[in-house]
Amino acid sequence: MSLSIQGNSSFLLNRTLSHEDVQRAINSSSKEEAAHVDIWEKVKDWFCGTNTSEALEKIYELKHNNDEPDTESILKKVAAFYQLKEMAYPVYQDRFQTSITPNEDGAYTFSFSIKDVMDERALVYGNTEKDIYSLKERELTNNSELLDYNTVIREGLDVALNQVKYDDEKNKLEGVCLANQGRVNLHLLHEETKQEMGINQHLAQKWVSLQMKCFDYYAAQRSSLDSIDGLDITSVIGTENEWIHHFAQSINEIKRNTRGNLAKEFNNEIK
Repeated sequence: MSLSIQGNSSFLLNRTLSHEDVQRAINSSSKEEAAHVDIWEKVKDWFCGTNTSEALEKIYELKHNNDEPDTESILKKVAAFYQLKEMAYPVYQDRFQTSITPNEDGAYTFSFSIKDVMDERALVYGNTEKDIYSLKERELTNNSELLDYNTVIREGLDVALNQVKYDDEKNKLEGVCLANQGRVNLHLLHEETKQEMGINQHLAQKWVSLQMKCFDYYAAQRSSLDSIDGLDITSVIGTENEWIHHFAQSINEIKRNTRGNLAKEFNNEIK
């Protein structure tokens, strides 16, 4: 089945992605191959104010890289589905069906389909093991502002982190901004773990770095979601696009679960 996409606000014309176009995007071996259009198609895009290449790229994103996705990978598919729907001609938009469903284990399922174009797919995300692996791979930054800002600016991130120590008597972390002490989640750690942190400064630094990376991982996802053209998360409540607000809420809940499992893992390492 074909899919019509509309031009931008300056044009009243639309273009049709044929069944062959859609199948080529679905069966392509790369995003570049899926999005390729010849010069004549580009001319027609210019005349109609459409973007055939971008639409094909979104279709490819929705049909590929579905194996054990982490939350960050699912975000790309959520964005692709929303953007493709917004590109579709209005009479086609009711063919786009999706939902965000919580699972009993704390994960979520993102289900989506496009009637007569794409069969329903159900992708599970929010598995904290996958998210923990992904966030640990991130480069360390102080975007969370947990470390003393002035020290980071004057002497660098590594020096600031090396100054972190746990004060067992005060139950606080030296080297962490006073205003952000509550955000290092010491309440999630066992007393035995905190006692070891008081003895071994490196453990305190490791815990703080994990909290910094966790913040960055989920903050980046929310920032990407908020930056989608034409999307205001709060304005979709009560509309057919309310599912994307549910997705934003799921990120908050997954972040909470991830923090809990990071602490569990950290506590177990100390035993």
